[in-house]
Amino acid sequence: TLRFDVGDRVVCRSDTWDPYSVDFQWPVGEIEPQGIDNPTDPRGYLPRYKCGPLAVQYDEDFMIREHPLTFRLKTGQKAVLNTTKAIAIGSNNYVHFELGSGELWIEGTVTSLDLTGLAPYYAVYECAYEYDGRQHKCHITEDVDEHIARIDSDP
Repeated sequence: TLRFDVGDRVVCRSDTWDPYSVDFQWPVGEIEPQGIDNPTDPRGYLPRYKCGPLAVQYDEDFMIREHPLTFRLKTGQKAVLNTTKAIAIGSNNYVHFELGSGELWIEGTVTSLDLTGLAPYYAVYECAYEYDGRQHKCHITEDVDEHIARIDSDP
């Protein structure tokens, strides 16, 4: 079974991650008119979803993800960032490699939410952090405690 229903909010990968709604599932009828032969193998590359102009072939997080309506953290909120999961803006390296210090968690501030169309991945949060007397920014790709955790205990 497929993870998303028609009308669900999703982000899909092309060159960047962009927001769409699922228009319909399994658009087999559109494959041959686009010059793509229907595969004879049932596990072949039939699209799973049609989202805007995209035919999404794989029902996997690397191609299509839920586009959240709400977020656990707010802009301006302090958090601790997992340096092995946070992606440094500008280099696409994990922050852990950029720091070179071995620190696994670093304090930062959420600066933006729901970043689409900017990178070859979907970023739930953009965060700023200070290291070695300089300000840096990074992206957080999953809204889970393994990637980012609140510092305060306010709901």
